[in-house]
Amino acid sequence: MPEGINTPSKEFGAVMVNDTLYYSSLNFESTDDKGKKNRRYARILFSVDGVAGKELLNGVNDTTKHTANLVFNKDKTKRYFTRCRYKDELSTEITCAIFMQAQAQDGTWGESMMLPDQINEAGTSNTHPSIGMDKLTGDEYLYFASDRANGKGKLDIWVSEILPEGGFSMPKNLHIVNTEENDVSPFFHNPTQTLFYSSEGKQGLGGLDIYKIRKNNNSWGEAENMGKPVNSSLNDLHFTLNDEGNMGYFSSNRVGSTYLEEEYKLCCEDLYAAEFNIMADLLALVFNKNDNSELPETTIRLLEKLPNGEILEVATLSNPESNIFPFFVERGKTYFLESSHEGFVGQIDTLFVPFDAPDKLEQNIYLNPISVDLQILTYDLDSEEPLSGAAVQIIELGENEEEKIVQEQFNDYGSDFKFPLELNKNYLIRATKPGYKPLEELKLSTEDIKKPEQFLAELFLKRISFSDFLPLAIYFDNDYPDQNSSNRTTDVSYEETVEEYYERKEEYKLLFTEPMTQEEAFLMTERYEAFFEREVKEGMEALKKFSSVLFHFLERGNEVRIKLRGYASPRAEDQYNYNLSYRRIVSVENFLRSYNSGILIPYMTSGALSIERDPIGEKMHQTM
Repeated sequence: MPEGINTPSKEFGAVMVNDTLYYSSLNFESTDDKGKKNRRYARILFSVDGVAGKELLNGVNDTTKHTANLVFNKDKTKRYFTRCRYKDELSTEITCAIFMQAQAQDGTWGESMMLPDQINEAGTSNTHPSIGMDKLTGDEYLYFASDRANGKGKLDIWVSEILPEGGFSMPKNLHIVNTEENDVSPFFHNPTQTLFYSSEGKQGLGGLDIYKIRKNNNSWGEAENMGKPVNSSLNDLHFTLNDEGNMGYFSSNRVGSTYLEEEYKLCCEDLYAAEFNIMADLLALVFNKNDNSELPETTIRLLEKLPNGEILEVATLSNPESNIFPFFVERGKTYFLESSHEGFVGQIDTLFVPFDAPDKLEQNIYLNPISVDLQILTYDLDSEEPLSGAAVQIIELGENEEEKIVQEQFNDYGSDFKFPLELNKNYLIRATKPGYKPLEELKLSTEDIKKPEQFLAELFLKRISFSDFLPLAIYFDNDYPDQNSSNRTTDVSYEETVEEYYERKEEYKLLFTEPMTQEEAFLMTERYEAFFEREVKEGMEALKKFSSVLFHFLERGNEVRIKLRGYASPRAEDQYNYNLSYRRIVSVENFLRSYNSGILIPYMTSGALSIERDPIGEKMHQTM
């Protein structure tokens, strides 16, 4: 980096925040009481647009101690740094502790506070803080270097969870990266969940080399040496990377760095900036494959395929508002996009990001809806032949088995029916046809279906025969139709008379129970209720069903002769009763003529349907 940032002294610990570069410099000297220069101390500086660094104020730097390694938490409301002191007046060794400053709501920074004992353990040196966030949980962690006991040797990298109330968990040794030598300057890159650090305990290019290792939930991948030109044969450390992944900063004492004196040309690190072509923006867009509509409420897991075949989870995103999912991906890597959405078939798309990929990538993902298709075939039970002319209803069953017809189809020319069904529903399937009765109803559930399904069901219907209805008895009110008439004919249909008769049900209950005791009245009321419901009302329904069976029998070319017997109560003279029973027969004929808009009239006209009238009068009635 340019002069004004780098000096003949040591510069290190650079981190870019927005457009400001924060870094540490060992270019400050203390003086004794006589004005004689004494020891060098580090302070934290900041620089904008590459101009010479200025000392950071607001109570961070301590002129009597080394102050260095400034980092921020994710939302930039806290900053962490180290203060180090010489062990004694003559020693060149230092011991360090980690401090923190919190920002007030007005934007000012509070007092510097040393982190608690579990971080700054007594008798140990603790330095190089970095704040990393777990993308899955949102929890923040403090990574730092320490020479405390129970490590692998010298300085090790440790990690402690930053608790919600502001405390810290007991630090754990990050065994997977540590060696018997120094392992230092951890930096956790949140967008890629990657830890960068330096180690002199592995076979590298020489001195301290920079490594990276990817975090996958609670496990870690394999450490990779960053290689040339980041690493050199000398010391390379304090690596940081901006959020976009295209600019990195580190310190190195490689050849070409500035130095104080010729004989100490390898003494001091300088800051280096490296442009990277590592990261690219990936925009995943999810659509419904059926109609290309946008598909919000999807969840996508971004998985990386490592060189050893291991699958590493990089990030998981859910978007309830839109179909847009932004990710960072690394060039030269192979990824899997695992998409899931309720009601759709989950799928995995493969994405290779070439080294020459543009900075912004788009990946369209098309998900197939989980379809449940039902095919129904209807059959005649007696002949076992396909049955055309049926209707099939799809009935949705509620929690209490209440029924709601949601689909219905008729097929006058065939016996097959196809229906799309919704997921997580309970259905009842019912087939009907005039002149037939269903033998069974099919129950079907679409709960817990995770892939497209096709169901096939066969429904058998049994032809209704005349024997199912005959003999059929129907009832009239007193002296109906046409009261006080001596005519044998009438224009009234039976259906008209029965409706008026049924409406008088309550009147008859009161009329015939009035002189009775309470107990007798109760029994008689029950009898009248049963008579009107089972005989009067159901008799009318049976007549309608009989008429339907009659029509379908006739349309197949058959001939039918019906005998209608009419009866009357013995409340008038024989001739009156005879005429009344005759009118009742005619009223039934009138019903047959008017049934279903007159579909029986052609058969009555042609003689295919003939009716024999048999007026009995006041004799004891027999069912017809």
